[in-house]
Amino acid sequence: MHKIWIFACGEPLEIDDKNVRLHRAGKIAKFLSEKKSKKVKLFTSTFDHVKKRNRFKENKIVEVNNNLETHFLKTIPYKKNISIMRLVSNFFLGIKLFFYLKKIKEQPDLIFVAFPPIETSLACIFFSKKRGIKTIIDVRDLWPEVFVEGYSKYLKNILTYFLFPFRIMTKFIFKNTFSLMSISKNMLYWSQNYAKRKNISNDIFVPFSYIDPGKFKLSETEKIIDLKKKIYNKFNVTLIGNVTKTIKFDDIYNAAIKFKNNDNIQFVICGAGDNLEKTRLKCQNLKNIIFTGWINQNEIQFILRNTKIGLIPYRNDVNLSNAMPNKFSEYMSFGIPILTSLSGSVAEILNEKKIGIQYSSDTLDLYDKILNLYNNESTLKEYSKNSKSLFLRNFEEGINHDLIFQHFERMYAK
Repeated sequence: MHKIWIFACGEPLEIDDKNVRLHRAGKIAKFLSEKKSKKVKLFTSTFDHVKKRNRFKENKIVEVNNNLETHFLKTIPYKKNISIMRLVSNFFLGIKLFFYLKKIKEQPDLIFVAFPPIETSLACIFFSKKRGIKTIIDVRDLWPEVFVEGYSKYLKNILTYFLFPFRIMTKFIFKNTFSLMSISKNMLYWSQNYAKRKNISNDIFVPFSYIDPGKFKLSETEKIIDLKKKIYNKFNVTLIGNVTKTIKFDDIYNAAIKFKNNDNIQFVICGAGDNLEKTRLKCQNLKNIIFTGWINQNEIQFILRNTKIGLIPYRNDVNLSNAMPNKFSEYMSFGIPILTSLSGSVAEILNEKKIGIQYSSDTLDLYDKILNLYNNESTLKEYSKNSKSLFLRNFEEGINHDLIFQHFERMYAK
C-alpha cells in the first residue's frame, strides 16, 4: 500500500493557520505522509466549515509536503451547520467530486472517506466500485438523523419525508463500503444496524485522539497574555467547541448565576458558532462567564492547562449520545475531570473509569456537581489522575494513528 486518498469536507487545515487544531482527516493525512512516507491526496472543499469562509475562489491544488497534496473543490458557502443551504452545498459538492474523480487517471491503493457528507461519500463509493478500490467510510455523525434533532415534532414529521432519499443513500453507502470505521462503539453498531451489514469483520472503531500536551511547545502570543489576566489562578470550568443549538447553554447560565458571588469559580467558553453572539448578549451581566471566541491550538493548550473541569453540555439526542466528541479526548489529554449532560458512550466511560460525572440537564444539577468537586480536592485529583491514565492508554494520538494505519494495511492486504 503506497497511495492513499482521503476525503473530508470543510475540516480546518494547516493552510488556514499554522497553529490550527487539525481534525481526524487532516491528522491522518499528516501522519501518513510524514511518518509513514505514503503518497497522500486529501480532497476537501474550498469552504472552511469552522470559520464559515471560502479559502479560494476556484478549485485549487496545494502541495503541503513531498508526500501530501490537497485538492480544494469550489463549494457553495452556508452560514449554519444544520440548514437547507448546507444540504444544497453538499449536493453540489458531491456532483462536482463525482466528475472531478472521473477525470483523474491515477489510481489509489485505498480510499478513506469522512462521513458525512452523504453526497461526497456516495461519489467515492461509485468511484471505488468502478475502479475496484477498497473504501473505508469513517462515520462521525448519525446523518441524516442528526438533521431533524432540535426541531419541533411538527417539523420533524415533515423533515422525515424530506430526508427519506438521504436515508436510502446512507444505507447504500454503509452496505457497499469495504470497511466501516467510527469514533465510538455505539456509533459503529448504529451504522452496521442501519444498513443491516452482513459482513462486519472489516469494521472497527477508533476514537478521536490528541497529542500528549507534554510534547507541545507553547508560544506566548498577545491573546495568551490577555487570557492570563482573565483565567490565571482561577477555578476554570471550560467548554471547548462552537456555541450552537446542540449546546444546552442554559445549564451553564443558571450555574453561573448561582456562582456569581464566588470570585474564584468561572466559566470559559472557547469557540465561535451560530449562537455565540446571542449567548454572549444573554450573559453580558455575568462577569464569571468569559467568551474567548475562536482560538487556535496554541491558545487552546494554554486554556486547558489552566482548567479544572471540562464541560460536554450537549443536548441528549440520538446522534450525540452515541458519539464521542473531540473535546472528550482533548480534556483527557490534560487529565481534566469531565462533566457531561450526555448519556450513552461518554457517560458509560465516565462512570466506568471514574474520570467525571454525568449531570441532569434543565436543573441546577450542574451547579451542584461543580460545587461538590470544588469542595472535594481529593475527588478532583482522583478523576484527574484517572483521566490522564485513560488518555495515555487508549486515546493518545500516536497509539490511535498506528491503529488506523495497521487497519489500512490489513484492508489493503485482504
